[in-house]
Amino acid sequence: MDLRVVNYILARLVLAAMAVLCVPLFLALAWGEWGSVRAFALSLGLAVTLWAVLVTRARRNNVYDAITRREGVAVTGLGWGLITALGMVPYLFGGHLGLLDALFESISGFTTTGATILDDMTSDIAPRLGL
Repeated sequence: MDLRVVNYILARLVLAAMAVLCVPLFLALAWGEWGSVRAFALSLGLAVTLWAVLVTRARRNNVYDAITRREGVAVTGLGWGLITALGMVPYLFGGHLGLLDALFESISGFTTTGATILDDMTSDIAPRLGL
């Protein structure tokens, strides 16, 4: 198995997660929620650091020609774990949820199951959206 290929694809996944993390960061900035800004900025910083580590250990040329089943399985398993971990970090840095609750929310969000441990999510954001 060529770990450089796995690192390259995982770096691309982390890059996508970084782009997604920018959306709530900009909304928190616009609404002046400084605790959330801090949580998302720290999460984005962690993602950038992880991306930089993966990119420095990645193979850049002919990557998609070198993917075998082993690399595919590794990317799938590690990718789910990595993206789930990056998704739970804002909950932890914001101090809103504990480790297991944040993990559950992250997995639930990425799998779109609709399950949640949060009681009332609409009371804070609904007035801002005009609902």
